[in-house]
This record gives sequence, C-alpha cells and structure tokens, in this order.
Amino acid sequence: MYAPRMRTLYSSLLFFLALAISACATKPPVQEMSDARQAVAAALDVGAEDYYPSLVEEANMRLDSAEKNMRSGVYWAAKRDAEAAKDYAIDALLSTRRTKLEPAE
Repeated sequence: MYAPRMRTLYSSLLFFLALAISACATKPPVQEMSDARQAVAAALDVGAEDYYPSLVEEANMRLDSAEKNMRSGVYWAAKRDAEAAKDYAIDALLSTRRTKLEPAE
C-alpha cells in the first residue's frame, strides 16, 4: 500500500536532485570567456600575428567556437574552447616576446 507512494516520492526526489545538480553544473563560463578575450587582445598588442600567425589564428578560431557555444547554451564546450583560446593566445604572446628579445644574427 505504501510502497508505490514511497517509490514515487523517491523518484521525484531523485529527479529534483538531478535537476538541481545539472543547473549548478551548467552556468555560463563568463570569467573564462573574459580571460580568453583579454589574452587574444594582449597577443595582438605585441604583434603576435606577425610572428606566430598560426597560434593567433587558432586562438581566434577557438574563441569564435566558444562564443557560438555560449549562444547555444553548451557551456561545457564554451569553457573548453575559451580555455584553449587563452592557452594559444598566451603561447603566441610569450613566443613573440621571446622572439623580439632574441639578438639578431
């Protein structure tokens, strides 16, 4: 007599718990997007596109992908792409600075 009610209650609780957890896990990666944009801008400021165009291009492609994923609500992919964009941009930035500091032969 009580078993079907308890099963329904437990099922409902599990459903709402899963819903609550998924809501927490899918917040927009706003900080990651901001970090990626700043890193790309910094790489462009030092002229990285002249020295390491493939790194800058990859950073921009990843940033574009992150923005598309943000608009689509696929936040985990947006975060992944934003972090990758930041990594490529920082690599381009540091490589450019290193190249500019090397003595010309």
